[in-house]
Parts: sequence; C-alpha cells; structure tokens
Amino acid sequence: MTKTTILKRLALLFLIGVFLFLIGILIYLYAFKAPITSGKVIYHQPYKPGLSLDIYQPTQTTKEKSPVLLFFHGGAWIGAINTLRDSGYTVISATYTLARNGKSPFPDCIEDAFDVVKWVKKNWKVYNLDTNNVGVMGESAGGHIALMLGYARNDSFPQTALPLKFVVDVYGPTDLKALSQLAILDSMDTYLANVPSTISDRLDIVRYLVGFDPTSDSTRMFEFTQLYSPIQYVNPNIPPTLIVHGEKDQVVPIEQSILLHTVLDSLGLNNHFHKVNNMDHAFFGANTQQKQEVQQLIVDFVLKHQE
Repeated sequence: MTKTTILKRLALLFLIGVFLFLIGILIYLYAFKAPITSGKVIYHQPYKPGLSLDIYQPTQTTKEKSPVLLFFHGGAWIGAINTLRDSGYTVISATYTLARNGKSPFPDCIEDAFDVVKWVKKNWKVYNLDTNNVGVMGESAGGHIALMLGYARNDSFPQTALPLKFVVDVYGPTDLKALSQLAILDSMDTYLANVPSTISDRLDIVRYLVGFDPTSDSTRMFEFTQLYSPIQYVNPNIPPTLIVHGEKDQVVPIEQSILLHTVLDSLGLNNHFHKVNNMDHAFFGANTQQKQEVQQLIVDFVLKHQE
C-alpha cells in the first residue's frame, strides 16, 4: 500500500468520523434535549420498563379536560409547545427504543408509541387529560413514528388505544424502500468498501438500523421496508395530516413528503403539505421568519382539529 493510498484512506476515515460526529450532535440536540419551557413539567415518568416520558402541563386552563399532543423527539419547538400549553394543551414527550449493539430499533420503537397512547388512556384521570382530543407530532425519525402511530393498522402492530385527531409529520421518512436507495447511502457503501472490515462494520448505517445486511437478503429487506413504510398504510380512516419538509433536505429528501402528499390527495384525504424553501434537515438554512411561520402553522393546524 502506497503512502498516497494510506493518506487517502486516513482522510476518508477522518471525513466519516466528522460526519458521524455531526450526526451525533444533531441527535443530541434534536432528539434527547427536551424543550426547556416555563410552567409545570413532570419529568421522567416511566411508561414501560426502561422508557419514560415528560409531561408539559398546560400553563392556562381553557377546558374542563386538557387536550393532548404526543410529541416524539425534537428540541426546536419551544414556541409551538408554549403556545399550545397556553391554549390548554398537555404536551407529552416520550423516549423510545433506539438502535444499539447491532440490534435494530424496529419494531420496538413503533410499539413504544402505541404504549404511550395506552399510558395516556390509563392515566387520564391523574393528569386531567381529554382522551377524545389526542394528536401526535414527530420530527425526522419521530415523524416516521408519528405517521406509523396514526396510520398503521394490521396484525403486525397493536391497535391504537385512543383515536387520534391529527398527525403532524416534520420531514419524516414515508417510504423506506426509496430512502434505502439514496445516492448518499451508495456513496457510503463505496467508502466502506475501502476501509478495514473492523471499521466498516461499525459505520454501516443501513445495517445498523435494520439489524442485518440488506445486500445479502433482498427479500428480507423488501419485507422490512414494506412493513415499516407509513405510505403502505394510507387508508380512508387516517387522521388529518400536516406535512412539513425542507426543500434542500439531504438526510430525508423532500420527495418522501411529496410522495405522501400526492397519495393522500389522490384519495381525497385531509392533508396539508408545507415546503420550506432553502431549508435542509433539522431546519438548517431556514431563517427566523420561516421557523416562526412553521411553528405557527403547526399551532393553527392542531387547534383547528381539536373538538
């Protein structure tokens, strides 16, 4: 191996390391940091073994019982959350199963969401929750979970313990088959082919998420993408859906949301698609006005669909 080749591989490893470091920072900022807000917040209430939820109680009482927004991961929504709490909402933000130690988070992360709804049904009297006014919102991976919670209806998933009034999907994946065929993943495969297996095995993102090597079992990969793609579960009974996506999203391409919007429109189902110009994933590139517009759009949509 020549010195030039060694330097190129070291540079490649450095770039991959920087990439994964930035992804880690994003996960930390947008997934694990619960919004810091005023008013009463009850932290770390267990809803199943090893997982908990935070309860952001209303800052003002507007109804006899509090409507509920279930919120899956994301830390950039302080404005929307505070406005909804001022309007009498209880916002419940739950942790869910993540990929680790070579084990895929599926189906556990989806089942976790259904268990959160069961928790709401069981504990509504304790927190004065309106079980007839429950909706769900998620961002990125949380958006995918929110869509699965609102849409999925078959023997592979539990039944929703309560009816959902709406789904808010912020740049969540909708078709995993299309997502798994992204050019960026092909590029990563090329990179990984040029590094030692002891390193490449740790950096194979697709295998890390699905729990197996998709290139060695195409049938299993097809079944996986079908089972966990929200687009497969569109039906006339799904809740009204708000879809928000950045025009320049390089992690979850905007085509994922356009596809869902097109299918919903073709069936005459209640939905609204909002494209944010010049915005990448996690609202990178969006200006202050755009962020405020999106938060107000979400607030208006949620309030419109409560009883």
